[in-house]
Amino acid sequence: MTELFRQFWWLIFPAMAMVYGLVQMILRSSYEKKKLDLMRSYLDRGQPVPDALRRDNHF
Repeated sequence: MTELFRQFWWLIFPAMAMVYGLVQMILRSSYEKKKLDLMRSYLDRGQPVPDALRRDNHF
């Protein structure tokens, strides 16, 4: 087992990059869902949606 780790230790970096990308996708999806829910609540009340919500704000 230790020999396997010694040969392939560098695979930790691509694996961590994939995990980071997955977390970013999940967080982005959650952010967009909350943004759409907020826009829907404005429309349900009959109020115009603020321009700040309509813009594509990347974080």
